[in-house]
Amino acid sequence: MAEAVVRYVLGKITEAAYEEALLLYGVGDKVEWAKRELQWVSAFIKDADAKQNKDARVKQWVEDVKEVAYMIEDALDKFFVRMGGGRSKDALRWVAGMPKVLIVKHEVGTEINKIKQRMSEIEKNVTLFELEQRGNSSSSGGSSTRQQPVRPIVVPEIDKTEVVGFQDDIDHICEQLLDQSISRRSVISIVGAGGRGKTTLSTKIYKSIGVGHHFDCRIWITISQEFKIINIVKKMLEKLQINAREVGDEEYFITLLHLSLSKKRYLIVLDDVWSSDHWSQLEVAFPEDNNGSRVLITTRFMNIAKESDAANKPYELGILSKDESQQLLLKKVFPNQPVNKCPDHLLPLINQFAQKCGGWPLALVVLGGILSTKDLDYNIWNEIILKLDWQIEGSKCLDIISTSYDDLPIHLKQCFMYIASFPEDYKVRASTLIQLWIAEGIVQHQSTKRMEKTAEDYLEELVQRCMVRVSKRSWSGRITFCYIHDILRELAISKAKESNFLQVCPKSNVDSTSRISASTRRIAFHEYVNVELPIGSVAPNLRSLIYFGEHLPNYNKLRMVRVLHLEYSRYIRDPNDDPKWLRHWTNLRYFRSNIEFYPRKMPTSFWNNKMLRHVKMAKGSFVMGPPSSANLDNLVTLKGVVARGEWKAKLPHFPRIRKLGVFIDSDIDWEALINSMAKLEHLNSLSVTGDQYAVFTPGLETVADHRWNRFTPAFKSFEQVRSLRLNYSWARNVVCDSSFFPSHLVKLTLKNSYLEQDLLSALEKLPSLKVLRMLDFSYRGKQLIFYARGFKSLQQLKISFLLNLLELKVEEGAMPMLNLLKIRYCIQLEMVPDLQYLTNLRELNIREMSDEFRSKLKGADQHKVKHIPSVKINQKPLVLNVC
Repeated sequence: MAEAVVRYVLGKITEAAYEEALLLYGVGDKVEWAKRELQWVSAFIKDADAKQNKDARVKQWVEDVKEVAYMIEDALDKFFVRMGGGRSKDALRWVAGMPKVLIVKHEVGTEINKIKQRMSEIEKNVTLFELEQRGNSSSSGGSSTRQQPVRPIVVPEIDKTEVVGFQDDIDHICEQLLDQSISRRSVISIVGAGGRGKTTLSTKIYKSIGVGHHFDCRIWITISQEFKIINIVKKMLEKLQINAREVGDEEYFITLLHLSLSKKRYLIVLDDVWSSDHWSQLEVAFPEDNNGSRVLITTRFMNIAKESDAANKPYELGILSKDESQQLLLKKVFPNQPVNKCPDHLLPLINQFAQKCGGWPLALVVLGGILSTKDLDYNIWNEIILKLDWQIEGSKCLDIISTSYDDLPIHLKQCFMYIASFPEDYKVRASTLIQLWIAEGIVQHQSTKRMEKTAEDYLEELVQRCMVRVSKRSWSGRITFCYIHDILRELAISKAKESNFLQVCPKSNVDSTSRISASTRRIAFHEYVNVELPIGSVAPNLRSLIYFGEHLPNYNKLRMVRVLHLEYSRYIRDPNDDPKWLRHWTNLRYFRSNIEFYPRKMPTSFWNNKMLRHVKMAKGSFVMGPPSSANLDNLVTLKGVVARGEWKAKLPHFPRIRKLGVFIDSDIDWEALINSMAKLEHLNSLSVTGDQYAVFTPGLETVADHRWNRFTPAFKSFEQVRSLRLNYSWARNVVCDSSFFPSHLVKLTLKNSYLEQDLLSALEKLPSLKVLRMLDFSYRGKQLIFYARGFKSLQQLKISFLLNLLELKVEEGAMPMLNLLKIRYCIQLEMVPDLQYLTNLRELNIREMSDEFRSKLKGADQHKVKHIPSVKINQKPLVLNVC
């Protein structure tokens, strides 16, 4: 990983804002020296990496190079932070001659002299160890040089799940689930080693139409090793859409879940159970009503399966046959193509690969991912066979997985390891992952494309290599959520620790300070509760803190942090607290927190940080606006703004913003806010959220009509916006026509708008609209009619919680491109809409609808949807609301 470290530090010190500040502070000569030395030594790293496993001296040389690179970064970062980071050019010139600067310049000079001595030893050893130049890996471009030609990345078809084999297993288990002769709540267990396909099999069963129709409600939950019963039960309640108070003990939430499931025929899938204690703790939450309810468990351990239900024999998952192995391998090597696509000269090797994998699905999938990136050359494929240690029967799967990691180029190794910073089985939002990769300096700049697009390509390649799995894709095929298999995650954690790339602290209720290395630069905490943890004192050079827990750690001494990601925190800071700790974060690139209350006024240094790219805060975090000197040239994401007072005038200070999330209150000045936001030329995604109990839209009787008229065309001027989310209550007499929305809008989400007029007439003419989501209380009319020739580009439509809706009608010629329709909790909608004209509709998802609607869909009105390949009917509506 020395090559990655050198490239990372080189990229860091050549960032425009960073390099400019250091030059104007008068340390430009030291920056130029560092660049020359790192570029020179990088030419020998590839050869050293190849030799280090055979020569301990070379291995130590590689470690020395990494250490010196980090020393250079630390020396320059300390200077940068102590000088207040990137300010305006005039301010930098003004402070450059101050005594403080001269003192700090002397200190950094001393540090650089020490580094020069170390670098001198490194240069001598290049000759001594006979290292050869293999090109400058850090010079330019986005990817490391590859050893072999590769095929282009193939993006898999949306929502296409490859399941090979298992059909007998599926039939057998479905028969047990649907057996009406067994009325008791029974537990069915699938047992098999990691990588055998337990989750794939249970997913296929869970999503099957027969199972979906049979049960009133279904819940899928992943248990994993990091088991905490209160968190598991809360997730189940969320999936059932049960409103529960935020604070409560374990008994309260278990009782609530028990009441929610009572008198319903339910299916609960507990995936990846690691202890029999897990089942014994959860069992009391599942009522026994003798109505045929079922619990499906997947586990690696036979004792868990036997103890969960002694009356049912555990189902042991076997391996794939030779033919099934070949079929699965070919599907991964040639995605979206027929299996006979494989050239004849490679078929003997395919047979060898399939046989050597021993029928393990995960091994076949990961190996197929490797081969999918290789040129169709016999020698290249044969070389992979020779690399693998096929003789060790018990470690075939792990050996293949390890080889797949070794085959990754350096930047993808870093991307893969970084995913381990998220908890086990966590569905990672792709946009967040991409922002983190960029903030960490992993994504290399390319002149021909935006860094976000480069990072998307990285993620797609990891998916093609089967190192990362896709949980969800957008209408356009872009990845929206992803995750990694638990075995692959264990590999990522191991490799990250081995290379000192990342330290993961997954356990709670123990003091992990003793296990944190002083040289650690990235730490991920999962469910840690020690609020006094002195992270900055233990790891003074920490650059990234990713935190999942109920309380915030003590991070006041984190002076050089680049990334701060705080999630699921229950810690609440006094809103009047002076955030002195923020003044030192002039090196920050990414800041995300979902804390409800935070300092309302941020220090001036925060708003003058030219390095900052993404700020995502909870509702109401930024009440006080930035100073007039605010200058965030590189900020592209800003969420958490309360749009009042000075904020309306200050938004144009952030010219590069692409994603903006604002919160509004009853004092909103719409005209000023809209005019301010309209000046953001790069704005692509806008979210406006208000208090659901207040009416915000101009047009109230107390507001003059001319004000509404001035406001209406302002949204029309947002021609650069492609995604618009409006979550606030509109006035009753608002008349909304097509001039209200940007003509190039692609995605529109409406929520809590309480509109009475037929909104569809205003939307159907938008030529680029692909996704329309009419969510909770967005429309309170009784009828929605999609007229002929309307919504010509619409691909996805979601309608939910429209409680007054009685009729949904689709005319011939409407929505010709629609491929996904979701209808949820429209409890007065009893007639199934005739969807026969929607010939491109691939999936209909019905959730929490009335018994009458469900029965008609399965019976008399089934002909209206029979042409749709996938019809999913989930549980009927749940009305329980316990406070």
